Amino acid sequence: IDTFKALATAGVSDPGQISGGIGTALFATGLGIAIALFCVVFHNFFQDSLERINDQLKILLIRAATGARAQDEVPHRAPTPLHSRTA
Repeated sequence: IDTFKALATAGVSDPGQISGGIGTALFATGLGIAIALFCVVFHNFFQDSLERINDQLKILLIRAATGARAQDEVPHRAPTPLHSRTA
């Protein structure tokens, strides 16, 4: 706003002279916002991926520290016969 006031007091009253600079500034602003949005989405995607990997590594370290294995998560019981035969 101060720039336009300075231009008005200096005697530049033709809007055509100013509109080219305004268009360039608006284009640069829009491009900057688009790049920033892309970077934020990219950052959030990889941050979430790293958090998931970190959680999986923590689980693996806890299992290694406690001596548990992946297949030992659910205890296996011996199958029970459907019919027991008595002699």
